[in-house]
Amino acid sequence: MALAEPQPDAQLRILPACGGRTRDEEGFITGAPELVVSSLLSSDATFAPDGTLWYSSDADLGTVEDDSLVPRLHKGGYHLMQILDNGRSALTVRTRTGTAAGPLVLVDLKTGAETQILSTPVTEAKVAQGLLVLVTNGGAMQAVRFDLRRRQLIGSPVTVASNVSV
Repeated sequence: MALAEPQPDAQLRILPACGGRTRDEEGFITGAPELVVSSLLSSDATFAPDGTLWYSSDADLGTVEDDSLVPRLHKGGYHLMQILDNGRSALTVRTRTGTAAGPLVLVDLKTGAETQILSTPVTEAKVAQGLLVLVTNGGAMQAVRFDLRRRQLIGSPVTVASNVSV
């Protein structure tokens, strides 16, 4: 008898030893398919400096632990860009349903306090070596010095490329 090959329409089952609710009944695996992660896109998740995987959704900001999404802040409407080096601040774009751009906001991951960094609609942003690099809704890639300790820009953004699509 040949071994059965996995089929593309197969359902995921997680063994109890791994935290699942699948059962073995007389040699047959039974139990309902289990949700591992609900619609987590890589663009909605980022690693913190300590290795924790954070996500953003329409309802909250949270962490991925084992096979579960664990809400940490029940504040939706964020598109998570980056967990900054201090591990306490999240660089996010504040979005409304149906939009991909919005103001750039720092969110304190302990208290939920927000600090608006830039009111210009942004689609993508990252901080590296004291620079904030962002792409505006109009397709301009800009850079500006950023002081994380004071949570503010130093100077005005300078356009470094145009017609950028993310």
